[in-house]
Amino acid sequence: MHMPLNGHSIEARVYAEDPDNGFLPQSGKIDVLREPVQVEGKVRIDTGIREGDSITTFYDPMISKVIVHGENREEAINALY
Repeated sequence: MHMPLNGHSIEARVYAEDPDNGFLPQSGKIDVLREPVQVEGKVRIDTGIREGDSITTFYDPMISKVIVHGENREEAINALY
């Protein structure tokens, strides 16, 4: 079976981690949440969190995934913003 190539995709995983503490998981309230605009076929956000939610220590620190698609790598990278 042949699958045609169609552009470029990138998946970025967003974690609740503390970079000043060796990237250990970080709990606390999400005061500000900014996400790229979801566009059908171009930008998808898989998450279960919203601004004002709290991240607990009882779950994996990965809080969302941003999946983007573009005609080429540069277009896909720009869609992350």
